[in-house]
Amino acid sequence: MLRDFLEQIEAARIAVDRHRLPGVSITTDLHRVYSSSLYTSHVVGTLNRIDEQDAQKLDPVRYRGIQYIGKSGVEQASEDVLVGSSGHERVEINAHGRKIRVLEHEAPSAGSEIFLTIDLDLQKVAYEALGENVGALVALEPSTGRILAMVSKPSFDANQLGISGEQDQRKDILTSEVSPLLNRSVQGQYPPGSTIKPFLGFAIMNSGFAERTVNCPGWYSLPNHTHRYRCWKPQGHGQVNLFDAIAESCDVYFYVLARSLGIDEMYFQLSKFGFGQKTGVEFAYETAGILPSREWKQWAKQEPWYEGETLITGIGQGATTVSMLQLAHATSVIANRGLRYKPKIVFKSISLTTGEELVHEPDLVDVLDFNQGYYDRITRAMVEVVHGERGTARKINEGLNYQIAGKTGTVQVIRRKQGEEFNLEETPKKFHPHGVFTAFAPADDPKIVVALIVENGVAGSLVAPIARTVIDHYLQSGSQHNQHEGDSFALATGN
Repeated sequence: MLRDFLEQIEAARIAVDRHRLPGVSITTDLHRVYSSSLYTSHVVGTLNRIDEQDAQKLDPVRYRGIQYIGKSGVEQASEDVLVGSSGHERVEINAHGRKIRVLEHEAPSAGSEIFLTIDLDLQKVAYEALGENVGALVALEPSTGRILAMVSKPSFDANQLGISGEQDQRKDILTSEVSPLLNRSVQGQYPPGSTIKPFLGFAIMNSGFAERTVNCPGWYSLPNHTHRYRCWKPQGHGQVNLFDAIAESCDVYFYVLARSLGIDEMYFQLSKFGFGQKTGVEFAYETAGILPSREWKQWAKQEPWYEGETLITGIGQGATTVSMLQLAHATSVIANRGLRYKPKIVFKSISLTTGEELVHEPDLVDVLDFNQGYYDRITRAMVEVVHGERGTARKINEGLNYQIAGKTGTVQVIRRKQGEEFNLEETPKKFHPHGVFTAFAPADDPKIVVALIVENGVAGSLVAPIARTVIDHYLQSGSQHNQHEGDSFALATGN
């Protein structure tokens, strides 16, 4: 093959001069045109030419005559289902190259049609709600694990990167400093900040510390140490219990309780929610994140674990990292009162040859062994975050006719020296903290979970309105009442 995707005028010139170009012919084939690509490029993914590395893994018979393969997203994850078979024909020809007879014939067979769990309208709402920010958002249906929206910004046009893209367009995408190809929803690794606190609440209750109160003067120091671990509120929160500490996001409470729990118990309890593990979503490049432990520290840095690290792990900082899919997945466990479903993005497939339909049913992977009363207590505290007078996300409750259970988080990007004050106006934006928020709604009958991060978004309280926009649309548009029949994201067209 000399060249793909000829313009009409180029094809016409070759056709006119065919008699002077022996062995040259123009053939037509099908290729993908991605609809709504800017909204869905990270989900749907792209096709591209089979390279040497791909060829070593593929069945040479099945892929005979096939030039392209899925490279990312669902295109890659469902390659085996989508591809079908090219078929072949063995013929006898004479000395002049004319076909005399067919010796063997195998007709090509189509693959399957794929339907996704993504709600395209919700996907667009989420994408627009993130605005010009860099970040990611994942929305799940908690009762099934089906992914309703998965947005990563900045995005890219898959039609420019894929088969028909121009070289200059591809180069711009591949060399961009903002990494548009990175699917921040499943590959982005961020400290969860204070969004980890509701999950630690289960460990606190399970260890018998539920009724403990802590005085927060705005800082905490380990015994015989002068270093002060600060609370986000300089003047402190005063006397707080678990409910107050989640609602008002008191850091000192979680410093003290993290020290009481110890890193081993924290690791054990947090791992139940899936932190530090891949969720099992169809994407092969999903990252597991980090849930730190003594063993991890020794393996990663060949160093012992220090008590100060336990404190900062208790507020979701330090070595702990999550993706927004992991955070949404963990939050759905609270919404489900202990039922943990594997996230899915493929709803069903239909064979284009036989018409056989295969529905990807919800996959229950675990049932957490916590007392059911724990879910009531944590949910009430998360509701207070949004609806309480002192809740950190109270600004989004105006006009709500349902309750949201949520948790804000603020993630430091740069470390501050002891006693150093952070001046937002004088700090370059790239050093502003990240804003994180996770929530489910309605709190008494969860239909949707949303987890999002805005890089350098300053605080979870400032990014929470994005989640409300997404939740409002889903609950008020009637999307949750519609059957999952999927939307068309990729079309085949001739060229």
